[in-house]
Amino acid sequence: MDMKNQELLRQAAKKLIDPNGTLAEKDMARRIMVDHIRKTAPKDSGADYRVLQYNILRDGDGWGWAYLAEPGVDCSRRIEPLCAIVEGYRPDIIGFAERYDCWEDEANLTGRMKAYGYAIVENALPEEMRM
Repeated sequence: MDMKNQELLRQAAKKLIDPNGTLAEKDMARRIMVDHIRKTAPKDSGADYRVLQYNILRDGDGWGWAYLAEPGVDCSRRIEPLCAIVEGYRPDIIGFAERYDCWEDEANLTGRMKAYGYAIVENALPEEMRM
């Protein structure tokens, strides 16, 4: 990705997490991210399902698309870029790793994914297999 597109995506992500951003600004930022994903995502390979696995609460130098936003952003502000990524890829199945209670308390992750038409299966692994 060239520097111009990378900077455009970074600014769009920052606008999505800006609590003072207007709805119109956030709408435009979301469209920028979704359009970029749809243009650059691998095309359908004839597989039965599209699967997305996403580490939503990664610590360290960033999260997800690390070059797009700063670390330490709370779940309620991080939900918008996450939704843009889901909307852009349109996976059939999503696995969210590192999902803690804050994703429900602050961001209503389950409600947002249900609004996209996803059925929710939580804690699919037996307790002894979870980390």
